[in-house]
Parts: sequence; structure tokens; C-alpha cells
Amino acid sequence: MTLRNIGLHLHLLIAALLLGTALRQQFDLLNYFYENNLVDWAPVFLILIASFAVAVKYIDLKGSVSVVISLLFLATIFWGFELVFWVYGYVDWSNIVSYTTLSILAATMGIFIKSRNFQLTIWFIPIAALAFWAGYYPLTKWLFIPFATLHLLNDPLYEKWKKSGLWATGILIVILISAWIPNNTRMYESQKRYYDKVLYSAQTPYHQIDITTWKGHEWFYYDNINQFSSIDRSLYFEPMVHPAMEISSVPKKILIIGGENGLLVNEVLKHKDVTQIDLAPVDTALLSISTKLNWFTNLNNHSLKSDKLKVRHGEIFRLLASDSSQYDLVFVDVPDPVDIELSQYYTVEFYELCHKALNDNGLLVTQAGSPYLATVAFYTIDYTIKAARFTTLPLHNQVLTIGEWGWIIGAKDISETELHNKARQCTFEGLNTKWINHEAMQLVMSFGKPPVHMDTFDINTLKKPVIHEYYKSGTWIF
Repeated sequence: MTLRNIGLHLHLLIAALLLGTALRQQFDLLNYFYENNLVDWAPVFLILIASFAVAVKYIDLKGSVSVVISLLFLATIFWGFELVFWVYGYVDWSNIVSYTTLSILAATMGIFIKSRNFQLTIWFIPIAALAFWAGYYPLTKWLFIPFATLHLLNDPLYEKWKKSGLWATGILIVILISAWIPNNTRMYESQKRYYDKVLYSAQTPYHQIDITTWKGHEWFYYDNINQFSSIDRSLYFEPMVHPAMEISSVPKKILIIGGENGLLVNEVLKHKDVTQIDLAPVDTALLSISTKLNWFTNLNNHSLKSDKLKVRHGEIFRLLASDSSQYDLVFVDVPDPVDIELSQYYTVEFYELCHKALNDNGLLVTQAGSPYLATVAFYTIDYTIKAARFTTLPLHNQVLTIGEWGWIIGAKDISETELHNKARQCTFEGLNTKWINHEAMQLVMSFGKPPVHMDTFDINTLKKPVIHEYYKSGTWIF
């Protein structure tokens, strides 16, 4: 067997693998984006068979047709998946794009089998079927350059143009383009978990981050749990930030623990008296993403690049232990206590360090989960903060996209009566808010009767963590 024949056989083998993988991608997209009863598989297979038959009967690789088919083949293989994924969420007929891509792939399969008259063609469909069954998407990235190179070298026009340098230029362009072919399938894998279109997906040391879109708004998920949405973010961040900022006499120096998405920082910056914000991130990778990614920066107004912001890297307990009477306010916006590791940010030892870091009359604010869906966990946080010598004020609000949510303000050296009176007097006049005002403040302070009655609650400690168990036993299914 000559070297040229080896190249022809290898070319066909790679083509079969790529076609099978690309077909699988399109089938998977139909499963990702549509419920089963919306996918009519009969037309899908009819399109595949009809496209294959038409290509075998009527299309012949000659002259310029060869170039067009080659470009169409490469574009469909490497960008058909991206095209359908991009169209989904913006139009109601994205399945038509997927059907069109399937027909092109089926036609290309027929063209390859028809134009390669040698023994290996009998294995083309079984090899493509094997790649379809495996569904290993990174295969397209790995095989792009060898396939494109062999495709150019084996093309009928190669003999005509090989001396002109055009083919060498084409191979170079193919190599350069390969760098732009997406090889991260995480976003497509994440799509299985959401009905709405996934815009972005990444894994950090602490979180699986997914951003979805619906009707022009974005939903932000950490570890498959909705954290906030662009449509109602003010309902979460305004009650967390502005009451404490207004209760504090002149808040100048602020510490934020967590808050890597920058939205809390953005709210704090609305207070002109603030001179310094120290940010101690729990997840530095998320902080980096939130600083650069448009879906975050459009919401946080590039607050993470503010001149007033200083990022403090390091172990948070040690950072707090080194601070003493420095801050007017400490905000704690860390993930829910779903495990022992995150439970440490809800312990009495942690709150005692926060107490030490605050100056006289300083305030602590922490997110505390849902007072109605995880009631025991919510009030355990409240009791734990009290055990760290704080006076507490629980707050809550109905956040449309995540449900009823709560926060707890802890006051240092302020009586409960004084704290509650100051909170009731908050007017937020002159402050650029979207939702919270004096009337709303009265609402977020009112709880009614708690759904769970307990005489006392445990204190969450490092030696005896209980908050994560209480949190997971909440009635989240509602």
C-alpha cells in the first residue's frame, strides 16, 4: 500500500469519527433543549435518510463543488453545534437549525462514501456509528488539524494547485483556525440540568458556576443552586446592605467576606462616606471571573475595579484574627452552609473574630438562608451570633427567583431597643435604590409567627458543627 493510499484511508477514518461525533452532538442538543414529547424523531430520521440518498444520487465532487462541500463540511462539523446552541433561547424555531445541520451532515456522509472508491468505505458507517455511540466531544478538537491537512492533500484540486502555494496557505490557515475551536464542553454538559439556555459554565475550587438566560435576563447558579438573577437582584442585595449602612452613623471602612460577584460591593459604593472596602474572597477564582466576565460586570458596574476596593488574600480566620477594631461594618456573603467546610463561616468562633474586628458600635451583617424553608438553620445562626456578644436584628424579604430569604444584623455595644428603633427610622433618602425605602424597611423587619417552635437553639461551633445538618433538613422541596 502506497503512502497516498494510507493517507486516503486515514482521511476516511477520521472523517467517519468526526461525522459520528457531530451527529451525536446534534441529537444531544435536541434532548437538551426540548422535552421528549416535543421531539418528533420520525422527521429526524426521515431527514437523515433523504439527505443521504439525495447526496449519493445527485452530488458529485468536481471542481468548485469540491471546495464548497469541503468548507461546508468543516463548518458544520466544528461550528454547527455552536450555531444551534447560540440560536437557542433567541428564537422559537432553533430545532429547525438543528434539523438543517443534521441534513448537511447526512449529505456529507453520502458524498464521502460516493467519492472514495476503495475498500475501507464499507467500514465508514460502522465507524461513524461507533463515534456516535461514544459521544466524545473533545474528539473534534484533537482530530481537526490532521483531518483538515489530509483533506487538503487528498482533494482532487490538490494536483492542480499544489505548486501555487495555495494549499500550503490553506493548511496554515486551518492550523490557525483550530486555536479558536471551542474545546470546553462543560457548558453543553451543564445544559442537561437547565431548561433555560446556558450562557456560561465554569468550575472553580469551590463552585460549579452556571449562567442561564431567559427573556433577556440572566440567572446565576453556584453548584446548581440559584444565587441571584439580574431581574430581581435588588431584592436581595439592597436589604442586605442599606439598612446596616444607614443604622451605622458614618460608615467609612468596610470589610466584605465572600461577595466575590461584586454586587454587594456595588451597593456599598452607593454610600459616599465609604473610604475603604476590604474584600476577603472565599473563592478567588469566582472573584477573577466576576471581574472580567461581562455578565457579572454589567450588573456590578465594574465595582471590583474601584479605587476604594482592596482585595485581601489569605485564610479568612487569620485575616480576622490580625484585625482589631478596624471596621465600621463587616458583611458576610458566603455560600449556604451545605457542608462542614462552609459551616465554619457560621460558627461562634467566626463571629467572635468579626466582633473583634469591629470598632465600637460596629455592625455585622450575614446572609442566613430562608427563615421559612430552613427555619431551624436561620434561628441557629441568630442564636450563634448572639453567643458572640452581638445584639441581633433578623431581616427577610421575598426574592422572586430564590424565594423567601433572610439576613441577620449583629450590633456591637448597641442595645436591642436602640438597634430596632434605628432600623425602623431608616428612610434611605438620597440613596439610589431600586426597591428598598422606609415602607419596605418595616416589611423586612416583620416575621409573624415562626413555622417552627423551639424553646432554644444550638450554638454552631467549630468543634460541634450543626448548622449544615439543619440546613439540609429544611423544606427546600417547597
